[in-house]
Amino acid sequence: MDSSRQAATLVDRLGAWATASGPLYRRLTDALRGLVTEGTLVAGERLPSERALASALRISRTTVVSAYDALRAEGVLDSRQGSGTRVSSRIGPVPSDGWAPGSVANPMYQNLLRDTPRVISVACLRTPALETVEEAVREVVDRDLPALMAEDTYHPRGLPVLRQALADRYTDQGLPTTPDQIVVTTGAHQAVALVAQLYLREGSPVVAEDPGFAGCLDLMRDRGARLLPVRVDDRGIDPIGVRRAIAEHSPHLIYVMPAYHNPTGTLMSAARRRELGELAAQYGVPVLEDSAYTGIRAPDEPPPLAAFAPRGAEVITVDSLSKVGWAGLRLGWLRAPSEIALRLSRRKVLADLGSPLLEQAVAVRLLPRYDRLAAERSAQLARALDHM
Repeated sequence: MDSSRQAATLVDRLGAWATASGPLYRRLTDALRGLVTEGTLVAGERLPSERALASALRISRTTVVSAYDALRAEGVLDSRQGSGTRVSSRIGPVPSDGWAPGSVANPMYQNLLRDTPRVISVACLRTPALETVEEAVREVVDRDLPALMAEDTYHPRGLPVLRQALADRYTDQGLPTTPDQIVVTTGAHQAVALVAQLYLREGSPVVAEDPGFAGCLDLMRDRGARLLPVRVDDRGIDPIGVRRAIAEHSPHLIYVMPAYHNPTGTLMSAARRRELGELAAQYGVPVLEDSAYTGIRAPDEPPPLAAFAPRGAEVITVDSLSKVGWAGLRLGWLRAPSEIALRLSRRKVLADLGSPLLEQAVAVRLLPRYDRLAAERSAQLARALDHM
């Protein structure tokens, strides 16, 4: 990476460093030291040149030189002729800062971790509970609680009654499904994480939409994936770009969001879904279909991409009740070929043994009312959009 790109990345990592008090060079010194202390900058990592960082920060080079000099005096940085300035190798092992390697702590995650309830953020969709969700919760407490309390297992693949209900729903949508193809997860986010864990290793090439959803792309970066961006047009991901990426890079996974793509809002056409399914079958590349936004707007959206895929195509479909019902209902699921669902359930056991049974019971109550939920949420979002 050249020095200007290094500098741009470092600026993102530094955040609002200049808002602290004291001389400017001291503020920069403290911010850089903090990145080393928290593990964002690791031993041996090269820093941009003083000139490049000063240009990226739009400050004088003297300020950067003073900050680097102060950190060299402290033993935090080392400089050698021909190798530039690096984090000192004398810095012992430091735990990771927690963010996915290669990401820059995207704003969605940063805002979720901040305790700022009065700040209105457009970095992520926040969905307060609909009245239908409250009704389902009350019904579970009134009618289902004794049976739930008698459960003596974690049900890592999900409550059998919920898996059957989800399989029936997919079948009704034109995608024949059996309960052994369903794994219930703690939100769609966990489902995507489980798929990333199963398929990806350091350096794994992944075809992804450009632009794409930063939250899930970070899950793949966390596995060391190498993203292969393919543009999105008004019908979805460009199949010519996908075919080219497959031919040139033999990707381990294709990640797409066919239903109300984040961030463009594009609804992938039925023809494009069929074409992508055929590519997956032809080249043997698994497809991760992220449908977490399905049902939020149009009741006549096409069936899942998996319904268009030929026999033998490996398509994993992820969905959730969090967007359409309530963000606090951390209940999602995935639908996959039976053998893949079994492998993913093993990852699920390692993650948390099983999703909460109370939430799963609420989901059982909500699924027959899914269309009502979708209509209510769509109307609410339309009002919000008009207001904006």
